[in-house]
Amino acid sequence: MKKFTIKDVVLDRNGGELTFTSTENVKLTLQLTGSCCSRSYFDKDAVADAKALIGSTLTSIESSYISSDGDDNIDVKTYALLLRTSEGSCSLMWHNSSNGYYSGDIGVYLNGDRLSSYSETDTQRMKDLGITHLNTN
Repeated sequence: MKKFTIKDVVLDRNGGELTFTSTENVKLTLQLTGSCCSRSYFDKDAVADAKALIGSTLTSIESSYISSDGDDNIDVKTYALLLRTSEGSCSLMWHNSSNGYYSGDIGVYLNGDRLSSYSETDTQRMKDLGITHLNTN
């Protein structure tokens, strides 16, 4: 079984795509998307938190809803993306800003192919990398 040992982490300039590269040059991308009239983005500290994982082996990815905040015009939902590694865990916060009727989503891509936690094939692809749990839906 291969392992996904993190070699590098890059956040795109729009703040919505975080890519982890393994020591085997496998790319695991976490891409945020906003529905219709919304915008999804990683918290300002997410890249620094993720870079602290360099050198450790990724074992699990889990997403969960945290809270909702805002005013009459803007609703901001906050989510946590828990990454477990051989050295411990890290929560990366991400947000979705909308008028309250829309939400965001997170897509997981392995070397450019979108994965689903509902697909047995995709679950096996992650397990082959030593990532035993993928829950982002």
